[in-house]
Amino acid sequence: MIIFILIISILLILLVVQHLHCRQLKQKIALLEAASHTPSVEQAPILSPIPEESTKELPIEKEKETNKYKLLVIEDHKDIQLYLKVLFGKEYEFHLAENGEEGLKKAQDIMPDLIITDIMMPVMDGFECTRLLKEDITTCHIPIIQLTALSDDHNAIKGMELGADDYIIKPFSPEVLRTKVKRLIKSRSDLKDFYTHLLLPSNEENNPHETNEEITLKKLEEQDPFISKLLQIVDKNILNKDLNTKNLADEMSVSLPTLYRKVKQSTGFTVVEIIRSARIKKASDMLKEHTHTVAEAAEAVGYNDLYTFRKHFVEIYGIKPSEFYRDIERDE
Repeated sequence: MIIFILIISILLILLVVQHLHCRQLKQKIALLEAASHTPSVEQAPILSPIPEESTKELPIEKEKETNKYKLLVIEDHKDIQLYLKVLFGKEYEFHLAENGEEGLKKAQDIMPDLIITDIMMPVMDGFECTRLLKEDITTCHIPIIQLTALSDDHNAIKGMELGADDYIIKPFSPEVLRTKVKRLIKSRSDLKDFYTHLLLPSNEENNPHETNEEITLKKLEEQDPFISKLLQIVDKNILNKDLNTKNLADEMSVSLPTLYRKVKQSTGFTVVEIIRSARIKKASDMLKEHTHTVAEAAEAVGYNDLYTFRKHFVEIYGIKPSEFYRDIERDE
């Protein structure tokens, strides 16, 4: 009897031990399964991530407007992001996108003065991003530099055919890249100077340049078809008293915010200033031709208030419209 009880006791002990062992085994399996979803050392990216402290010291975005040129970098490589931020962050208003799709949206939103884009990126590569930017009438004027590790001529030619203004092969010289950026931004700045000459009439005689201006307008149509189309619409409707920014946005098939950003970034002028300048220029032509009095010219170009017309006329020509009219008579 005692032996039987001992055997039963031993069996019970063995069952308890087995149960505990199975429970511990299940816990280990669960821990291993959880660990399998955690990235291992081998799965870590080849490039070390930028330290959190560094990103805090070098903010990527600037929400408030500055007088600096806007530079948009489209790059998914963290080290290169930081490198370009250090290279251009002090001189330019620096913006970042991590793939072509994000870069496309950001370019349409902020209207940068220049874009530097990588080629090999997830979601959308630099080739496709460049193509879409250059096909969009609101962004086609923005200069683009492509960064590429693809050293063969085929890819360089492909980028240029899609509309890229320049390219540079990694690894690149920082001074070469800085020079390329400055050169392209200067070319856009020169175009803004042309807009100033075109949009702000002068009381000086510039007749010898009229033919050249026509040639330049044709060139403008190639470089910035959006602004060229806008100026044509304004000129065509200059005697329409209802001409305003809302009408222009509808005619251009863009939203008002997009119209404001695009025009200001391309020309340095607001949409209202462009309309006003065109109206004053048209009024001055009427005064030159002696077809209208000052009051009639003001009314014809949409001014109901003669005081405001005189004020705007003086801002552009530096003299009152009545004095302008008398000067024309005296010259004749």
